[in-house]
Amino acid sequence: MSTSYPLKQDNTSYGPLLTPFIELELSTVYGWRPQWFLVDTGAEFTVVPGSIADMTGIDLNRCAKEYSIGIEGRPVPARVGTITLRFGMEVISVRCHFLTAKDTPYLLGRMDLFSNFDIFFHNRQRRVSFTRITNN
Repeated sequence: MSTSYPLKQDNTSYGPLLTPFIELELSTVYGWRPQWFLVDTGAEFTVVPGSIADMTGIDLNRCAKEYSIGIEGRPVPARVGTITLRFGMEVISVRCHFLTAKDTPYLLGRMDLFSNFDIFFHNRQRRVSFTRITNN
């Protein structure tokens, strides 16, 4: 099964720029809630703000400590946990880094995403699609 999302188009001084900023559903203790994620093929892990841990039913004190290294190249303290996302009708759990850094973005990284989906960027149609990988 395949689900597609529109690519966001920004007009820059260099011309149009397509960005895979997509709205997924995040499983919370209150049910499914919409959340915008940037599909970041350069990120190893999905990254979310630590402030959503309570909403997702995760006790960060029980999560492993690790460091996440971003584009600046400096390590940022993180807690490793799992969140559950829904892509259309497909539900998957992805390991993620909960960061307490100010202005932490919602980044959808490669871990658990690339092993579950074939991802296609259809730039002429301004869409990105996720097709579930099935074992035959």
